[in-house]
Amino acid sequence: MGGADHDLKSVGISAFERHDWDAAFESLRPLHEQGVLTPAEEMILTEAAMIIGEMQVASRASERAARAFEEAQQPGEAAIACVFCYRL
Repeated sequence: MGGADHDLKSVGISAFERHDWDAAFESLRPLHEQGVLTPAEEMILTEAAMIIGEMQVASRASERAARAFEEAQQPGEAAIACVFCYRL
């Protein structure tokens, strides 16, 4: 991942921690579209997207996270991500 991507990721996670949902969404969405977020970061995007009403992005991010957690043999995390998938 390039420096610009790392900066966007840092900005997005920091914004999420400050509860600045719009900034978190705007920073993490391009990285989601590039497919460079970790499953945990996809879940951060899922939450931010849900809060600001971007349900299609939330659904795609939670589905991607669930698949990645399952592939990593992390069934607990996969189950949590699936709950988001089916709630959306």
